[in-house]
Amino acid sequence: MMSKSLLGRLAAFLPLVLVGALLLAGCGGAVSAGAPLGAQAVDGENPRVINVSGVGKATAAPDVAYITLGVEARNEDAAAAVADATERMQAVMGVLEARGIPESDVQTVVYRMYLEQVPPEGRPTPGQSSDQQVVERYVVTNQVRLAVRDLDAVGEILQEVLTAGANSVADIAFAVEDTSALRREARDAAIADARAKADQLADGLGATVGAVHSVSEYGGAQPLPTVRDVYGLGGGGVPIAAGELAVSVEIQVSFLIAE
Repeated sequence: MMSKSLLGRLAAFLPLVLVGALLLAGCGGAVSAGAPLGAQAVDGENPRVINVSGVGKATAAPDVAYITLGVEARNEDAAAAVADATERMQAVMGVLEARGIPESDVQTVVYRMYLEQVPPEGRPTPGQSSDQQVVERYVVTNQVRLAVRDLDAVGEILQEVLTAGANSVADIAFAVEDTSALRREARDAAIADARAKADQLADGLGATVGAVHSVSEYGGAQPLPTVRDVYGLGGGGVPIAAGELAVSVEIQVSFLIAE
């Protein structure tokens, strides 16, 4: 059992220990709060940064046209509908071959056959049942998608395939086949835009832009046609306007604030 004298000495010493611990804790908080801002900007968990976004865009004329076209045939006899569609498409393929379009740039994208019911010409005869008041016809659709790299010939090619028997043009899309150079140009513009914004913010706040802390790139969408600088194609064929294509890149950059 502890003596009364020893208990007395411990009781007298304990307040001094508690006071010392409190003083040390207070000093630790003061050092953290008063740490140099420059050290926090580089090594701290919450560095002082300027967050900005940069947007860049690059435009170019398209160098390829993707066209979806084909034939559609109708006949009450299925075999006759198939034969009509086949003959028309063979004529269309002959035009493409004569134009020098390689087989690798021509792809069948739709081939279907279905039965449709249409009202007969004129009014139905009184007394006919509802089944007798419709005409059934087979419909055959055959469509191909082709790439045309001679844009000056797009209008003429369309005119020739329509004359040969094509009766359906589903879509025409102009594109830049390799967008890597456009994306680099747009990215350079986005970087310059972000840096200019950071410099302006820092100058206005009396700070200095330091090293890059983090950067992210967004976007990656396919080129979209713009409405300026459109030009006509054809030379006597179907009038076509290719326009320009634009590639956009957006980045998010965090710059450290230098001391």
